[in-house]
Amino acid sequence: MLHPLAQIPGCHSGNKIGNHRVTHPVGSAGLERVSQPRETIRIRLGSLATCEAVAELYSYIAYPDPLDAKRREQFSIAMARWAVLERGQLEKSWNESADMKPSIRPLVFSQLEQDFLKIYSRGSKILYRRLVLAFMMLCPHLLEDEINGLSPTISNVVLAAARKLNYSDESQKTVEARIWAPVKPVIHAAAAAMYCLSKLEDTSGSTVNLLEVGPWDDGQHPLCHRNPMLATLFYEDVIKELLLPMAEQFRVQLPSCSRFQISDEDTIRFVAD
Repeated sequence: MLHPLAQIPGCHSGNKIGNHRVTHPVGSAGLERVSQPRETIRIRLGSLATCEAVAELYSYIAYPDPLDAKRREQFSIAMARWAVLERGQLEKSWNESADMKPSIRPLVFSQLEQDFLKIYSRGSKILYRRLVLAFMMLCPHLLEDEINGLSPTISNVVLAAARKLNYSDESQKTVEARIWAPVKPVIHAAAAAMYCLSKLEDTSGSTVNLLEVGPWDDGQHPLCHRNPMLATLFYEDVIKELLLPMAEQFRVQLPSCSRFQISDEDTIRFVAD
């Protein structure tokens, strides 16, 4: 469904999305095994309100480490609550809709106000940093000005990202340890999300040229230009037809990328359920 231009520079494009094979020799007989992702996460679009399902996706980008499962769950709940409150302010007709409240689980409003604000603030800052770095790492050809003409090596991209995120140049090692290393398993989803946010916000019409699924300014997706993040949290077709396919297209290219080492077994695959 995606245009072939959605490719990571320095990566091979021969892998197939879905049942792709990344094989490795095993033993002297030359037997091969099929490489598999570390984990497959199903985004529960069929059983949850869209904002709750997509909040789970973003929570994995913010907290991919299994040791952070509790924080991930808390942030997922808080982000869904933020989405409901934010859209209610933007669209009064949606806020008063009879179909709105029954579709949102009471769990979304279960956190105390003070806890909700703290959890969302902390998680959204972590999420933003990882979205930015992942996007810059996988799509350096779109950010030539950010790198100031330097080769898109890991160190150069990290330095450019550090400056964009208001870190000092001396904090490069900190950025590598706290943002780059943790985001690797979900870098494909983070980069796809950031790319989608920029394209949904684009009013030039270039989205139509890059993607077969569009345009998103057709009157049915008013949140796209008003608040692209909310658009990804409420428009199921944006997730199914744009973000998740692009994330998977990026993911299958990662093992062949020459600029960094991320194997298929180290990634988390996201699929619509």
